[in-house]
Amino acid sequence: GMVGNKLSVTLHVLSTPLSLIRNLSGCIGRCHLDVAGYVSSAYASGLATLVEDELELGVTVIDLGGSQTTIASFMEGNILN
Repeated sequence: GMVGNKLSVTLHVLSTPLSLIRNLSGCIGRCHLDVAGYVSSAYASGLATLVEDELELGVTVIDLGGSQTTIASFMEGNILN
């Protein structure tokens, strides 16, 4: 009995080979641990290094690594597109 005019969603889609996820999950499972979920490395870097005020006010994190560089922008506690 419900009627709507608009349905929308904002998504962040990442793709990776399924074999990589299976191998990683299997390795972690053999250590008697469970995987709660997966996140991108840019998002994880931001959560690990930023305090709550920085996440709310807005910040861009540039993670310079040995094999890759990732960039993530945060505002109001969320990662931006």
